Amino acid sequence: MDMTKYWKVAEAKAKWSELLEASSQEPQVIQKRDQTVGVVVSPALLDELRAKSAGEKSMTDFLDELRAIQEGSSEDLEIPPRKDRSDVDL
Repeated sequence: MDMTKYWKVAEAKAKWSELLEASSQEPQVIQKRDQTVGVVVSPALLDELRAKSAGEKSMTDFLDELRAIQEGSSEDLEIPPRKDRSDVDL
């Protein structure tokens, strides 16, 4: 069961110690005008999230690698001619 608590900014400021203590059990979401502006998590959860994402590459990393491959290649990519698609019903 999700017991995540949502705090308004003013309440989070006033009860900061309580918010920190609660973050050891569940992430605590801080909102301003019903928009999430922050989340407080325990150090253990932060470490777990970092470990999970350590091996994942961002789209920027992927595109940078693709660009490097393309720049290092002297071959042009050959694009095959488009086939007639008159048999496809739309």
